[in-house]
Amino acid sequence: MHDRYSGRMRFERKQSAVADGARDWRVEPVPSEHLESALTLVVGAGRGGPDVAAGVAALRGYLDDDVPAGHDLWWACQGAQGLAAALAVRSPGRTAVVLHSTTDTGLIPAEPLADLLAAMAERVCRDGATLVQALLPPSSRSDILAFEQAGFGLLAELIYMRQCLRGHQDPPADAGVTFRHYNARTHDLFARTIVASYADSLDCPSLEGLRDTEDVLAGHKAAGVFRPDLWTLALVDGQPAGVVLLNQNATQNVAEIVYMGVAKAFRGRGLGRALLARAAQLAAADRFGAISLAVDASNHFARKIYDDAGFVEASRRLAYVRTAQSPPAAPPRGA
Repeated sequence: MHDRYSGRMRFERKQSAVADGARDWRVEPVPSEHLESALTLVVGAGRGGPDVAAGVAALRGYLDDDVPAGHDLWWACQGAQGLAAALAVRSPGRTAVVLHSTTDTGLIPAEPLADLLAAMAERVCRDGATLVQALLPPSSRSDILAFEQAGFGLLAELIYMRQCLRGHQDPPADAGVTFRHYNARTHDLFARTIVASYADSLDCPSLEGLRDTEDVLAGHKAAGVFRPDLWTLALVDGQPAGVVLLNQNATQNVAEIVYMGVAKAFRGRGLGRALLARAAQLAAADRFGAISLAVDASNHFARKIYDDAGFVEASRRLAYVRTAQSPPAAPPRGA
């Protein structure tokens, strides 16, 4: 109890210094001897305990075994004492996802967090990433302000949805629609159809043009466990018209729709529903218990399709992004 109270007092003194406009921290990659402390800041946000220790151990194992593209771990510190930490996990397709100390506990000062987020994102982009992103709860106002101060912008409010496949029955086949799976021979066909589906899309439209098609495909393959047998392209009267890309969740018996899109010329014909039905058919045949997806809250057309198919909302997140073309972050207060 005494240690926890003392730790709280140390953090409160640091927050007071930040509130007074003093910038007495430095931002840097985490030295190897402080790896455990920094990961504890990412996972526990200034708190300890068995659950935090287990989370740190799991995160270390993930970083050691499952991140082929590498990662960056930075912190803001005073001497050898960390104030806040952030981890950028690099992915194929020249993207990175940020995990970070949250300010929600009241133990992490927001301005050092913003400072290190800006510095780390700039380094990751200089090293070749085109997109650095984070998913924030809508209620985390202080975290949101820290990311905005670090030069991140709001991409979309994402609604995470799930459909249970228990008792699934295949719908009648549409005679005008045929399907092909992904392989080396159909790679270019999938790529062209995905690009065609971006035209006037309501699903995160500001992402269009940020990455080339091969990077986009690499990113989709890296989302969960890549299952080429579950990637489907729809042809209408022999013409490529839309795609639905299903991957396997890495930790659950769930199939994830990592992308679904219909080329503009084929919209309004029920093809989105046909692709969704095909995805459910494949997932049920593979004995997945559910299908999950994320949809831009402003994409009311897609949301209607998912609602009608029986998907239910599970949670929401705000997607914040910083790109290689983003303007520099504002200088930290008191610098």
